[in-house]
Amino acid sequence: MDLDAEALQKLAAVTVYIENDFDIKPSAIHGLGVFSRRDYAVGDVVFFFREPIFREEDFERLAPEIPELVSNAAARFVGPYMSFDIKLKSIDYINHNNDPNILYHCGIGFARKPIAVGDELTADYHYILTESETIETPDGDITGYPAQETLKRTTIELLQILSRGEKTA
Repeated sequence: MDLDAEALQKLAAVTVYIENDFDIKPSAIHGLGVFSRRDYAVGDVVFFFREPIFREEDFERLAPEIPELVSNAAARFVGPYMSFDIKLKSIDYINHNNDPNILYHCGIGFARKPIAVGDELTADYHYILTESETIETPDGDITGYPAQETLKRTTIELLQILSRGEKTA
């Protein structure tokens, strides 16, 4: 299905709106972090990636040619696919937490707990990295789970969130 120019403009407007929901500020966790400008209920969609999608092996082949800061902004989309854009966005500054307030599932960030204005957004990097990527965090080195394990774990957690009767936006 091809999108016409009007539909593409509407999608771009949604992305700008979502980008405007966050501030990048110094983080108590590490470096810079992403802070919410609005409240989110459990199950709300907080962000989504709409960048180009690449196969994991293609991304890994190109990674040495990409500046480190930009390559660190890549994220697992689903299965063996990665989401990646050369332009950094506020969402690319989300820090790791072992008990995050965001569930990252297939390119979509869901609120896994209530998020208030001013809260720092955090995610579990095990779900964002590939199994061949390891990065240092204040909690120690983190390596991504295998693709199928990531999909299984995040699907189960998302179903648990949704089965509690929480709304999704």
